[in-house]
Amino acid sequence: MKINITAVGTDLTEALRSYVEKKLTQVGKIVDATEDAAIAQVDIGKTTKHHVSGVIFKAEIILRAYGKKFTVTAEKEDMYAAIDAVKDEIEEQVTSFRDKKKDLERKGGRAIKEMIHTGE
Repeated sequence: MKINITAVGTDLTEALRSYVEKKLTQVGKIVDATEDAAIAQVDIGKTTKHHVSGVIFKAEIILRAYGKKFTVTAEKEDMYAAIDAVKDEIEEQVTSFRDKKKDLERKGGRAIKEMIHTGE
């Protein structure tokens, strides 16, 4: 899975880059090995330049996998908390989609098997 990281309104430090890559490799393990073309665009930064406290950090992931586009955004008081929040949400979305896809394949397989068994 390819990962593109963009920082908006803040510097992209090496520690921040490695943290994002570490979190997204966990997401990459969820995406099937057949999905080599999966691309994750990560945007991190501040929501505004003049706020000093409150919810000022934003993280957004746009993941293209399974021929679908998954988008998650989170705003938190801490950059690392925002990254963790979007990672958890994108994992949930991808897992849900993947499981629905597998269930649909199994349902189709069962229907074919029953048609063969009943002779219809």
